[in-house]
Amino acid sequence: MQRNTKDRGTRTLDDFFKEGISLFNTGKYFESHEAWEMCWKQAKKDKKEDRDFYHGLIFVAAGFVHYEKQNYYGVKTMFTRAKQKLAPFEPTYKEINVIHIVKMLDGYLSDIVPQSSSRTTPTIIKR
Repeated sequence: MQRNTKDRGTRTLDDFFKEGISLFNTGKYFESHEAWEMCWKQAKKDKKEDRDFYHGLIFVAAGFVHYEKQNYYGVKTMFTRAKQKLAPFEPTYKEINVIHIVKMLDGYLSDIVPQSSSRTTPTIIKR
């Protein structure tokens, strides 16, 4: 999915949210980070919980960018922050299975050894 930057002003927070999921699920982690950053920026200042949720997803995506680059210190840092941000939203939030995400991150954190990683492709799933 190619993002059209011309219509950023007319796109809703929900548009960016869904786009981020689609991009993430196709392995476009940097692009999903960018889409969710738009959600984070658009979220109302008085809706701290929404901002924290989007911030958690941003950390997840950033962690996988680091994972692809084999920067395991960056992975650990981003995944740890993601878990801290997302844990309050378990079991689900905005139709996202947050428990799945946290468990997935735990799995990656438990075996951040490049040669032995047998993890499946990460996905954001709806409940």
